[in-house]
Amino acid sequence: LLGTAQNAYELNNYQKVIEITNKIKTIHGDDISSAALRGDAFYEMKEFDYARNNFYTALKFDGNDIHVLYWLGRSIFEYHSKFNMTIDHNYEAMTYFERILELEPNNVDAMLELGVYNYSCYVNDIVGDELSFEYFDKVLEIDKDNIRALYYKGKILHHIHYNESESYQYFKAVEKLDDNYLDISYYLSFYYFEQEKFNESLKHAESYLKEYEIDLDILFYQIYSLHKIGETKEAIM
Repeated sequence: LLGTAQNAYELNNYQKVIEITNKIKTIHGDDISSAALRGDAFYEMKEFDYARNNFYTALKFDGNDIHVLYWLGRSIFEYHSKFNMTIDHNYEAMTYFERILELEPNNVDAMLELGVYNYSCYVNDIVGDELSFEYFDKVLEIDKDNIRALYYKGKILHHIHYNESESYQYFKAVEKLDDNYLDISYYLSFYYFEQEKFNESLKHAESYLKEYEIDLDILFYQIYSLHKIGETKEAIM
């Protein structure tokens, strides 16, 4: 039965996974594999509370299972984010990622989660910023092209340290890997605007406005870039 549930998971049939693993639970009692797979299915369905509860169950069988620790942390974080709960509520999630690093000191996924957690929860807090930097630096020592670490290092430098010249080195690195990554178009529009590369600034401004809410800064870059591009065309003519 477990094999059938795993096949259903690979086919994205998450409701079937839950049905089969519940049947296993009824017949044989729960076990780590069934509970974890059920948790995975609930997570994919964005039912984070149910996912969390099933990972709690799986963790009782093996408190050092990396997969369970990671996805339990993610489920807790997503559940609390959904309801805009406080930093204290998310602290529990952080403890599971810290436990992973005790077991696997070079676990990139856990370091990324801790870096993002400290950035998200302690914005403008020096200690939180430095912790984020440490985690992202460690990730980049292991994987110099880790796009998530590059992106967040750029954001911290841009928003908190106001070090625009260094921050855009990271944003440019992200652009080389994926020029549509998250809201990177916002930062690239600003960067190219400052460099007076108005065609590039306009391209990224328009890309941002297709995906996100109206932003006055981006609208300014868009309008001014159009104006400067028009001036250039007139000068050529």
